[in-house]
Amino acid sequence: MAERPNQEPMNGPSSTGRTTQSGAIAGGALLAIGLFLLVAQIFNISIWSFIWPFFVIGPGLLFFAFMALLGKNWGWLALPGSVITTTGLILMYAATFGHFAFFAYGWALIFPTSIGVGLLIYGQYSELERVSKAGMAWTGIGLALFAAGGVFFELLLNISDNLLANLFWPAVLISGR
Repeated sequence: MAERPNQEPMNGPSSTGRTTQSGAIAGGALLAIGLFLLVAQIFNISIWSFIWPFFVIGPGLLFFAFMALLGKNWGWLALPGSVITTTGLILMYAATFGHFAFFAYGWALIFPTSIGVGLLIYGQYSELERVSKAGMAWTGIGLALFAAGGVFFELLLNISDNLLANLFWPAVLISGR
């Protein structure tokens, strides 16, 4: 079978060398990831506790990316995007600092606060003033619930056994008020 003139073979690198270059980059990236994981294993560093929240944050950010790519009619994608991203950020905080008692009042950052932030972004992006105002209201209510819950659970009940609460009640008793 005769080969056609002026045509490259179907397999193998092209004359520009792009296949070889991209393969070398991918191989180098895999090697770097492997070395990083090996060092983490040797020194007993738990990488997973820092990485896993990004599996929640990433899809949330994808909603915002699609919103931006698809235009103003798709501004509603900010709602699931803000809820999922906020959930991932809260999970990252709890996993990083080991402050899981935070969930007793941290739920207020997911509902209604992240709903409000999503409505605010949706309203601003799609130029819907009523939606933006509703988002501001929901965000304000959520932040107030979060603050009230934080005071109740951290200062009054001291669920995290924090220094501030340990100093708060003696100071109240000493002041006589």
